[in-house]
Amino acid sequence: MEKLVAIINKFDFKGDFVNFSKINIGHINDTFKLNFSSSNNRLKSYILQKINTTVFKHPFELMSNVQEVSSHLAFKIKGKKKTLQIVRTKKDELFLNLKHDDCWRAYEYIGNTTSYQKVTSIDQMYKAGLAIADFHQSLSDFPIENLKITIKDFHNSKLIYDQFLNDFQSDENGKSNEVLKESLFFEERKKYFGIYHSLKQQGKLPLRVCHNDTKINNILFDEKTDQPIAIIDLDTVMPGIVLNDFGDAIRSGANSAFEDENDLDKVGFNFPFYESFTKGYLGKSKEFLTKEEINWLAYSPYIITMEQGVRFLHDHINGDVYFKTSRKNHNLDRARNQIKLAHEMEQKLDKMIDIVKNTLI
Repeated sequence: MEKLVAIINKFDFKGDFVNFSKINIGHINDTFKLNFSSSNNRLKSYILQKINTTVFKHPFELMSNVQEVSSHLAFKIKGKKKTLQIVRTKKDELFLNLKHDDCWRAYEYIGNTTSYQKVTSIDQMYKAGLAIADFHQSLSDFPIENLKITIKDFHNSKLIYDQFLNDFQSDENGKSNEVLKESLFFEERKKYFGIYHSLKQQGKLPLRVCHNDTKINNILFDEKTDQPIAIIDLDTVMPGIVLNDFGDAIRSGANSAFEDENDLDKVGFNFPFYESFTKGYLGKSKEFLTKEEINWLAYSPYIITMEQGVRFLHDHINGDVYFKTSRKNHNLDRARNQIKLAHEMEQKLDKMIDIVKNTLI
């Protein structure tokens, strides 16, 4: 508590500190909600986060990207829509950098909003599609060369798979035998790993400003109207392939269960949610997507679900060093969850392709 208060005192928050609560959502960073009182006795809230420097090894580049993109979005958003606003330190720094890579940053709290760990309706999924497309469109004129690479090869699925395979074969933690079935699933589909990178190298897929982590819980919705208000967690905003953003939103939003559900009978691919999101997204994005991007759009949820499954499985055999865990075999449960989801998507790929084609008519 004393350390946290000392850190809070380093930032240029307005008012008198009242209390804090920890937000336990998210795989990577430690997040707190802070409440301050003002002269009129109204509470004003902020978000304080400890940056995970094991994952984000270059916090200055990370925060520079967040500042650049959020400032650009601030000029584009209309109505009630909002974007992240950084609260600087009292020394006018973007973040607080203490010893031993102890890094902290703060944002204005976006009130009267809610985020969903699980989508509740077809309409909500449609609105999420519109929100992601609007995000891409708003950043279409952003100078992409101004962005730093915060995590190298973040969506290089071939590299991600190859690194998994290397550690699977070396088996330093003695866990490979327990994941033979899961490993075989990915091996049989390895042709899909690296397909975007190959198409980009051929000049068939353009680099765009992408969020790169478009889980549904990174969209804030208005508490009253349920309209999308803001897209948060800009840590991985950098040059990327737009297919990953489309696919990841569906991976997280069209799963009938939570991402770490270990009862696989509850895990399924909600096809109407996919259809609704696709219609919302293409309603805006068909104006700027290339033909090749559209050709691969339906495959993208399937491909990134396998990518995420490999990430979880890799972390499991490596001793859970990347994603936060709260129980034994947590990452293995997550990996099996994604495998079940990918398998169901695989069986519906033809219908997924038809939805894209029909939406464009």
